[in-house]
Amino acid sequence: MSERLVAGCGYLGERVARLWREAGDRVYVITRSAERAERFEREGYRPIVADLTDGEGLAPRLGTLGVIDTVLVAISPDRGADPVRRREVTIEGLKNLLAAISPQISPQMSPAMPLAKSPTMPPSELGKLVYISTTGVYGQADGSWIDETSPRIPTREGGRVSQEAESLLRAHPLGQRSIILRLAGIYGPGRLPSAADLLAGKPLAVSPDSYLNLIHVEDAARIAVAVADQIEPPDDFLVSDGCPVLRREYYQHLAKLLGAPAPIFALTEPPPPAERRNGGDKRVSNAKLKAQVPLNLRYPSYREGLAAIAGRGRQIEK
Repeated sequence: MSERLVAGCGYLGERVARLWREAGDRVYVITRSAERAERFEREGYRPIVADLTDGEGLAPRLGTLGVIDTVLVAISPDRGADPVRRREVTIEGLKNLLAAISPQISPQMSPAMPLAKSPTMPPSELGKLVYISTTGVYGQADGSWIDETSPRIPTREGGRVSQEAESLLRAHPLGQRSIILRLAGIYGPGRLPSAADLLAGKPLAVSPDSYLNLIHVEDAARIAVAVADQIEPPDDFLVSDGCPVLRREYYQHLAKLLGAPAPIFALTEPPPPAERRNGGDKRVSNAKLKAQVPLNLRYPSYREGLAAIAGRGRQIEK
């Protein structure tokens, strides 16, 4: 039985925690909410009530844990949070977490020691950290394909904060035991942005001829689990379904599934890069991920994903 810790038990993090729990692992989850902690405990997790932005309060709560085999860091501010709060949660939260878990993450070695890559050592003994980042760290805006070797020059504040967090992690002694997953846009049940606007016939503030890159939340969770078990750090991966789609096509298809009016686009020309939503106009390759983490996606494109969500009747973002 492996010991897992999930910091950021939200839309993605809770699904990863569930997969680990169902596999028989002991799963600790950090939450700020005492009410959510009670629910987590009923469901078989070991909740830790703590605020990642409170370093003094976080350290003693994590200091009582034994050795943790895997830490998933899926920190994200509340949706709609202002830039100051976003930075506080993402940067300060990560700093506090790294300081608190450093004594626990390795069974045999101090954080400053290099990670042994012995083929005889099972992954559960390595002490890994899987960090959830975003493809927003890439600011390409010309529709080009990007991969892990592409320049990371974010144009939006969210991407800049995520890149700063990545740099903070890589500079920390635990950076050598970390795997960074840069996720494309996550969608799934209860999270289909702009679905409500489509149904209401409101104009969409996106360029119809820019690319959208997606990954279904269930596939993203399965990928995070597979990476934690199969990949030796340090490493980084782009995570998408590998099927970028023009926003025009995506919203036309979604409108048909919802029985909504044809989409209306407020932008007829691509806006300047700094004003583009979702980090610009690019196409995200998942070739490295597919080569190193063999995993059949349940939703290999937006068409399968949207069909499954709409079929459940849970298509509108809450």
